[in-house]
Amino acid sequence: MSIDGMLMEGERVIKEWGTREWHGIYATQHRVFLVRDPLLDMTVVEVPYVHISSLEYGRNRPMQRLWGAMVPLVLYLVTAVTRRSPYLAMFLSSSVLEVLQALFLLVAAGLLAWFFLGKGVFTIHVNGRPSIHVSRELRELYQLARRSPIEK
Repeated sequence: MSIDGMLMEGERVIKEWGTREWHGIYATQHRVFLVRDPLLDMTVVEVPYVHISSLEYGRNRPMQRLWGAMVPLVLYLVTAVTRRSPYLAMFLSSSVLEVLQALFLLVAAGLLAWFFLGKGVFTIHVNGRPSIHVSRELRELYQLARRSPIEK
């Protein structure tokens, strides 16, 4: 994907990157172009450096993983209840109870991994549009945006 048709006279691409979420990211002297999926449904986001209101670094922790960890936790809590209730324990064999007890360690390890291994992301806040998230590997883009406008 080339953005040559979108550049102003005298404007040139200084640096280009590619990530999983953005097919191409092109930095010029005055703005950044973010291109997503040029084959099926191409989206081009043009962000002039002067419209960037703030840059933020943070960790992104997917909530789907947290909800996935809740299933074994619920099973563990059910096990704790059945251990105290002889009537419910009659319906479950001891091997099932042992497996459910072992799930607690998996839940604890999963929650720790979820907390400490979140993906680092940069968030670019642009005036008049939703925030744009880019991966941590684009640290150089972050530095370019902070020095706006870039001298030729």
